[in-house]
Amino acid sequence: MSNLVTSEANRLTTAEIAELAAAGIIPADCPPAQVAIFAGVCRSIGLDPRLKEIELIPLGGGKYAPYVRKDGLRKIASRTGDFAGFDPIKFDLMPDGSHKTAACFARGTMPITATATVYRLVKGNRCPFTVTVVTAEFNKGRGQWTAMPMQMISKVAEAHALRMAFPEVTNGIIDEAEIKTAREIATGIPAAPGKPVLQVGTESFQKVVVALSKGIATLEQARSKFDISEDVQLAIIDAVNAYQEHVP
Repeated sequence: MSNLVTSEANRLTTAEIAELAAAGIIPADCPPAQVAIFAGVCRSIGLDPRLKEIELIPLGGGKYAPYVRKDGLRKIASRTGDFAGFDPIKFDLMPDGSHKTAACFARGTMPITATATVYRLVKGNRCPFTVTVVTAEFNKGRGQWTAMPMQMISKVAEAHALRMAFPEVTNGIIDEAEIKTAREIATGIPAAPGKPVLQVGTESFQKVVVALSKGIATLEQARSKFDISEDVQLAIIDAVNAYQEHVP
């Protein structure tokens, strides 16, 4: 078995595991070997799960993945000391170098491709690492992709470029734009379309929080009814904890 799993340095105590599970940072029923791997990843890339810089999420099919929110991959890359910036995302880049910006697209229209370039210092030289992703391969028309599609495909492109430039610290870690695709790959089951998107602060959000707080429903049952992004899931967990603290 890998030293990452068996090394005592990468083990979490029972109390630490319980603390992370209660905060929703790792699944409560996660196998110990997966928790040990997660602990090793956290230490190797310098992110603290207690600060919610990184979490362990279930993908389905018995598979799990470390997950970083928002600019997590960029933070990981910057901590290597070799991160040297990035170019603005280029949409529909052509062989002659011409491309479009986000301002070129009317509401409801999407680019065919998004291209990201990340720079890394290699032996003192600022070297570009460029990746182009195809929108149709990632945009399934669900969740945040319906609300902010340009931002989501930009995040996918940048994440792929960061992985190319910094494979030793970013491979195997997913971000918010990739969760649904990763779950579909893990389970072989496409996410169910047509569910309403649950948003923070709405009446439906409050009903979900109350139902979970009182033990009337589970998070999985809420997922079966609503399309819940990871950010909203974290907001639900925080709201449930606050509710239980103030309501007898």
